[in-house]
Amino acid sequence: MKNTFDIIDRIFSLLYVTAVRNTIDGSIYRNKRPLGNETRDIVIVALPISGGADLQEGTFFVNCFVKNQPNGQPNESYLEATMNAVTAILNGYSASSEYFTCDIIAQTVFPDETSDQWSYGSIRVNYVISNP
Repeated sequence: MKNTFDIIDRIFSLLYVTAVRNTIDGSIYRNKRPLGNETRDIVIVALPISGGADLQEGTFFVNCFVKNQPNGQPNESYLEATMNAVTAILNGYSASSEYFTCDIIAQTVFPDETSDQWSYGSIRVNYVISNP
């Protein structure tokens, strides 16, 4: 059976590629972004997994952080580039893997609760794992 660390590690390895990393000037983190970070980053967060030995289901989020423009609005061009790169990887992986499938179910933008100078685009993904 898989756990949330397994899921985050798998998604991290998928996203730690040039096509995604070229859209940020920071890093990709597991679970939480370091406080006070001043770079465009990605954070992968997984919710608890449900199911048993044969089939497991769950949800993870890929949060893409950007510094707001001087008028306080999120920098949509950076957000769009990063979110498009992430969704392209996740959509391509879903089609190529028989035992781990992803389904992007929502995308939205939120203000960062830790800094009013930052916002993040959140991609919510449901997944299913068939354990052989």
